[in-house]
Amino acid sequence: MAKQYSPAAVEKSIFWGRSCGSYFEVCTRYYVLPPPNVTGALHIGHALTVAIEDAIIRWRRMSGYNALWVPGVDHAGIATQVVVEKKLMREKKLTRHDIGREEFVSEVLKWKDEYGGTILNQLRRLGASLDWSREVDYLDIKEETMLKVPGYNTTVQFGVLISFAYPLEEGLGEIIVATTRIETMLGDTAISVHPEDNRYKHLHGRYAIHPFNGRKLKIICDAELVDPTFGTGAVKVGADSEYLTISI
Repeated sequence: MAKQYSPAAVEKSIFWGRSCGSYFEVCTRYYVLPPPNVTGALHIGHALTVAIEDAIIRWRRMSGYNALWVPGVDHAGIATQVVVEKKLMREKKLTRHDIGREEFVSEVLKWKDEYGGTILNQLRRLGASLDWSREVDYLDIKEETMLKVPGYNTTVQFGVLISFAYPLEEGLGEIIVATTRIETMLGDTAISVHPEDNRYKHLHGRYAIHPFNGRKLKIICDAELVDPTFGTGAVKVGADSEYLTISI
């Protein structure tokens, strides 16, 4: 017997692999692993969370349920963009604008593949009782995502563009904004358009009126962060945590 505990030796022997698939044949309970961001390797906080989740899953199985626990990682959007941008600057002295969108997306996917694999291997070494035959890549969701919003009876489809109209001041009509974050519209403080978009040139510097609280939303221009070909070409700007709106 070893004189002291060896994590490396123990972790290799506790891998919860495909051989445990019989636990998932008829599933009466489904659990999705809150997907770790691929911004780096897992730390002690992740280990604590996974241990708690694993205990809940195992308790369900011990209670007679065939509980399915699905593994995966989250591409993390803006958070991953930031770390990849820092890596590009550190290693190549380049920005995402220097290399263009297509090459930058390629760099992000390389990062995801590298750190996504590291994270999943760490989860295996932790002994998490996940069904590894059902691993999910959160960039490849094929089905519509319908979610329940507390206090609202109708399911809402997330991850798609939703268009809604803001009335303009002085009865000038309306401006239609497209967004994937309709739930943040109560915090909107402005609307941004591309300065060369002919559809909105007559509205530069004018105001829309928030229909719920009467707040005046100034229509501002941003040539770098607004794509006139995407959605309606009008972007809502609010007091949320999105990198784009903070930059504007």
